[in-house]
Amino acid sequence: MLKARPWMSLLLMLGGALFLLGLCLVSVCGLGAIVAYTRWSDSSGMVIVAMGIGLMVLGLLTALGVLVYGIWLDRTRHKGPQKTLAPVQVVAAYVLDKMTQTTVPYWQDYPPEQVRFYVRLRLPNRQHEEFECAPEVFQSVGEGMWGEAVVQGNWLCQFRPAQLQRELYDTNLG
Repeated sequence: MLKARPWMSLLLMLGGALFLLGLCLVSVCGLGAIVAYTRWSDSSGMVIVAMGIGLMVLGLLTALGVLVYGIWLDRTRHKGPQKTLAPVQVVAAYVLDKMTQTTVPYWQDYPPEQVRFYVRLRLPNRQHEEFECAPEVFQSVGEGMWGEAVVQGNWLCQFRPAQLQRELYDTNLG
């Protein structure tokens, strides 16, 4: 799964709020400006209408920019240079249904195109990172295993279990 990016959600909501505020300004003040112009030939209210249109455009551009960036992040999540990480520990391995984003305990009963496989690893710097992987790689990992991981972006390309004991890894992790 993609990393949580709360700033993207905030920008998306901000864009929507700016658009709605601009829409309210244009509709309410636009009606008032039309009435003022037809009665008294006063067009000063059109400045507020122009500001409302500017807010609408700014809100739309903000929301669309965040949406395009999110789609780009999703499309490029498995790209980047390959890195070998060692020693790593498998913290969790689970399968999610693509449609409902719920954990699937018996993933063999599902069609392969309906599920996604994830492995959470404890990296050498003691941080936890989640990687998507192929079913073959998923079947080669077990929770609690130690080994070496080859990753590319957020994709776990390969996991090689270690022959050494955990104590040796604990001394390497410091």
